[in-house]
Amino acid sequence: MKPTIRFLSSAIPLLLFAGLLYGQGTPNCQYTLSFTAAGSQSPAFSNLPTTTGGGQGCVAWRVVYWTNTSSATSIQIEGAADAVSGGVHGHTGSYTVLTPAAGGGSGSGATTNPATATVSGQINACCDYWPWIRITVNTLTSSGAGTLLTVQVLGFKGTSAGAGSGGGSGKPTTLYDSNGLPTVTSGATPGAVDYLTVTNAATGSPIVDLTANGTDVNVGLQVAGKSGSANGQLGGVQIIGGSETGAGGSSSSAGGVQIDGGANASTSGASQAGSVELEGGASSNGGEQGLLVIGQNYNHGLGTVTQWNMECLATNALMTVNDCGASPGSSVGVTDYHSGAIVEVHLPGSISPGNSSNTAALGDTVCVGAASPLITDSGSAAPCTSGQGFTAGVVIAVSGEWNFADGNSASISTSLPLVQWYKTHQEGGGDIAGGLTHSFGASFDGSGIALAAGKTVYTTVPFACSISAWNIAVDTGTATIDIWKIATGTAIPTVSNSITASAVPAISVGTAIHSTTLTGWTTAVAKNDIVGINLKVVSGPTFANLVVECDQ
Repeated sequence: MKPTIRFLSSAIPLLLFAGLLYGQGTPNCQYTLSFTAAGSQSPAFSNLPTTTGGGQGCVAWRVVYWTNTSSATSIQIEGAADAVSGGVHGHTGSYTVLTPAAGGGSGSGATTNPATATVSGQINACCDYWPWIRITVNTLTSSGAGTLLTVQVLGFKGTSAGAGSGGGSGKPTTLYDSNGLPTVTSGATPGAVDYLTVTNAATGSPIVDLTANGTDVNVGLQVAGKSGSANGQLGGVQIIGGSETGAGGSSSSAGGVQIDGGANASTSGASQAGSVELEGGASSNGGEQGLLVIGQNYNHGLGTVTQWNMECLATNALMTVNDCGASPGSSVGVTDYHSGAIVEVHLPGSISPGNSSNTAALGDTVCVGAASPLITDSGSAAPCTSGQGFTAGVVIAVSGEWNFADGNSASISTSLPLVQWYKTHQEGGGDIAGGLTHSFGASFDGSGIALAAGKTVYTTVPFACSISAWNIAVDTGTATIDIWKIATGTAIPTVSNSITASAVPAISVGTAIHSTTLTGWTTAVAKNDIVGINLKVVSGPTFANLVVECDQ
């Protein structure tokens, strides 16, 4: 059966019994049903009165029906009382046949309920009030293929069975689809003054508008998935632009989604336009918090794409990615999923998993370097060193199960940590955005005369950092340059404050050297530490320079 229902709210005067049914104009309650077999029943349609002091719903009913091939037909209109469960109205499940009224109209005579005319007939019922109404088909005997029974139900309202006046509004609480199933149900708020306005669109202005409206000035609009208590994922919300479903053409463009804060036309300089805030849901019990994810779709290149690996742009195709190679200079983000030619990548600012090449620890930074497309735990909360690669994020969980809004899920572990991603590239040969490589050092210049050992240059380091490498350059010969350091205060460092242990920077071959060998070093530098660069041993150079790399 495929019932449809339409409710109209105009007030129409009621007449007594047959006169009221045959003399009516527009009905207040109306729906049309179709049946193909006996024993069928329509869904229960709400005939509840308003909750704000209005009159009754429909109390007088006219049912007309017709069939194409039936040899025996019996249908009836029934009513049921209301039952409230969990604050939701519904029928009790116990139905009563409505009282028939006197007939009228050409050749109709008196009617009965149920009606049993074979090919077509009618029921006039008055003046029972029931909060829930349905149609039941008792008999439908086919006399040929494709039997179809069509039923139209018209209802009218009034303050009593014999009153000549209209009554309450008969407003619906539910809209039904062509199968008689609920599509939209409205809640009841006593004294409500705010509501939704839906504005349709004409050719040339193809935007259907859904707006919060009402008496209040600050009427908001909330769209929410279904809430409840369940051992599983509850309802989510998706906002999707229109999709191209055909072959399209060169000018085809799928619909976008735009989210704007409200505009501000106030003349006051202290006023403010509306803000936009995106955030994952909150777990009030200290459990797993909702995740904020920013995604971007790319094309799948010729290489491999693996979920939760780092992705890098291909250089030979538009917006195309593959798993990154070792020590990439940049990455667009981490793969969520790929399907066919499409790869969804989680961008910086997102929280999502990443495949790790080593055991990840909570609070450690993760690096993209030699093990790429896998990330590598740096071993500490400090930024990644230049030897480890660039700092891509920080580990915020190493256990738990997280669900994503697109239906994907991930079991988090020390090999698949949950990462707050905040960086996807490096610049200027060093890390940035929380992983900047600074430097400090000193130069010794003999102005063409061979340098002598023992000279010390002092400087203050105005930032906190961690030493990751050193560099020496000379014009000729060999040199050993020590580094002394003390905390800021009233004295400069001495040889007793050396931080290089047995691995003192030195050059013995060539004119330049870069080294990350820091065995035994004190690598932590506090802001405003005082450093002494000491030319410890020298033979031949007229110029020598030491640069210490220090990651922030």
